[in-house]
Formats: sequence, C-alpha cells, structure tokens
Amino acid sequence: MHLFKDREGTEWTIDLNLGAVKRVKDLIGCDLLCPEQPWKDGATDRPLLTCLEADIILLCDVIYALCKPKADERAISDEQFGARLGGDAILAAHDALFGELKDFFLKLGRGHHAKMIDKQTALVSAGIKMAETKLDDVDIDTLVEESMTGGTMSSGLPGSSASAPTASP
Repeated sequence: MHLFKDREGTEWTIDLNLGAVKRVKDLIGCDLLCPEQPWKDGATDRPLLTCLEADIILLCDVIYALCKPKADERAISDEQFGARLGGDAILAAHDALFGELKDFFLKLGRGHHAKMIDKQTALVSAGIKMAETKLDDVDIDTLVEESMTGGTMSSGLPGSSASAPTASP
C-alpha cells in the first residue's frame, strides 16, 4: 500500500488488488493489469502507462476509482476529490500509484511490467530535464530583437516611410 495526502492534509491509500483493478476497469474502462495495451486518448492509441503520465485527468480519475471506497465513506464525490488535488498532491498521488503498480507487478511475478514503469518514469524525467534545458537556453532579448527586425540584426529600425511604396487610388 502506498499513501499520499491531498491539499487538505487528508491521507489516502492506494491499495492495488483485484477488486480495485476491477473497479477501475468498470468506472474508467482501463485495465491496470495491461499497462502496455493501447488506451484510446483522442487521435492516438498510446499505451495506458504513457497516458497515465500524459493525461492528468485520466490519472486523477484512476486514483479516485482506487480510493472510491474511502471517498464514499468520507462522503467525498469525484469532483470534491479532484478539488483536493493541487499540483503537489497530484504528484504525490502519481508517485503512490506508480509505486503501488510496480510493487503489485513484482509480487505477481511480472517483472517486465515493473521494468516498464521504471523506464516510463525515467523517460518522463529525461523529457522534463531536456525541456527545462532548452527553455533555459532561450535568449529572450535575441528573440525580441529578431522579431522586430524581421530576422536581421542590422540597424534594428524599420525603413523610412519615404522609401515605402504608396498605394495608387
């Protein structure tokens, strides 16, 4: 079992078992036991594991479905549950879900699925790091200068109106 806290400090438990897997499948339509299988997300069919990383709403829906018995006990609807998930709580819930998935697959003897989770996590981390590096390399002053001069870095001033062609009546 893996735990996370929502933004109100309420603790939630992610406990993956066959009942929870079935509940997710019934409520959301995705099979957590087949994370490599395509999940229909708009125009593409990406693996479920990838979609859980890319689609925060899907991720939170799955987490809610896993926590639903406790949410029902606390009289918290799915919308109220979502309102309790700010950025840090979503990250904590994500980590709890992926940790629970990995542990579940290891105990089930499906090490390849646990390895998929590790690789997916590493891929996302590398992508974020690369994006941050590229953003750090952006020189705002140069971009503004180039946009104002049409890509040339000469005088930086547009031509005079005397040299501009005039429209005929």
